[in-house]
Amino acid sequence: MTHSLDLQHLDDDARWALLARHVAGEATPVETAAVEAWLAADASRAQALAAVRAAAGETAWATPAGVDVEAALAKVHTRMRAPQAAAIGSAPSRAAGGAATQRTATQRTATPDAATPGTASSMSRRWVPLAAAATLVLAAGLGWFLRAAPAAPSPARTVATAVGQRDSLDLPDGTRVILGPASRLEIAAGFAEGTREVRVEGEAVFSVVHDAAHPFTVLAGAARIVDVGTAFTVRHAPGDVEVAVLEGVVDIGVAGGATARLAAGDRALVSSGAPVVRRGDVTAEDGALRRGALVFREAPMARVTADLARWYGVRVVPATAELAARHVTATFTTEGRDEAVALLALALGAAAEAHGDSIVLRPRTLRSMP
Repeated sequence: MTHSLDLQHLDDDARWALLARHVAGEATPVETAAVEAWLAADASRAQALAAVRAAAGETAWATPAGVDVEAALAKVHTRMRAPQAAAIGSAPSRAAGGAATQRTATQRTATPDAATPGTASSMSRRWVPLAAAATLVLAAGLGWFLRAAPAAPSPARTVATAVGQRDSLDLPDGTRVILGPASRLEIAAGFAEGTREVRVEGEAVFSVVHDAAHPFTVLAGAARIVDVGTAFTVRHAPGDVEVAVLEGVVDIGVAGGATARLAAGDRALVSSGAPVVRRGDVTAEDGALRRGALVFREAPMARVTADLARWYGVRVVPATAELAARHVTATFTTEGRDEAVALLALALGAAAEAHGDSIVLRPRTLRSMP
């Protein structure tokens, strides 16, 4: 049995939906026959639909597979029912000014039955659905374009900490970073889309979510550290990069040089040339930043003074070459600045003297002893 369909008996919304499906190429054979019969009955209808097709052609996109025309149509319906849409086809142009308003008023006076079929008013209402159909085609094409075109990459961003401040953050890939005091982390543009690269100055602990297809890379000075599924610390001071692997494996190298693979417990130093690897040199104290502690284990004085400046904002100056050459073993947790300097002086057997913004360490003498 063949079912017929007459667009003349459909309400505007149903007719609009059918014309939209027809333009989009989704109408059934019965619907297509009904549209063609409806168009043949009035030449102005065919001209209007030709305009719709032209509008669709100007987008240079055929309605692609996967575009939900019905869902798009529902959204357009909602917009068309909004109060500001009610005047489509009848509101005077702003450019026309008062003259247009006067002409519109005159037309209404001359045509008392504005709803009579064939009048200008009824014709404008009649073709609002076709204008909406054109809008739908354009919207469908634009929606496909937005899905098909590559999205703008996530922007680069920088996280920095002040002196004495730590910060923790979760990156878009799930990697967790603890950033030490007076440190800086630069996150590359496109990180969220798979460009997993960061640059660090200062100190940070990385707990990386491994993804073999998108390796996580840390740049620090001349060093390039690539995760192979791990947790590790990176400390970058001018001219010196140190990497300590707490869990898993990392690869470390420099531009144009060989790459070394570090396993859990290994440490690497990069100052000039290839990394210098110390196997099994890492202890639990290397992850002290995680718990907010500053730990030195036979650390050279240059590192100690640099870290005290970052953690406490104090400039410590050894007064003699002998003190400057010393190594320090100490742990600082909840100490304030003055207490930390006093503990350092005690560990070195030195006296601390305040000189402006600096603390000068001098070897203890009988005169300096309390």
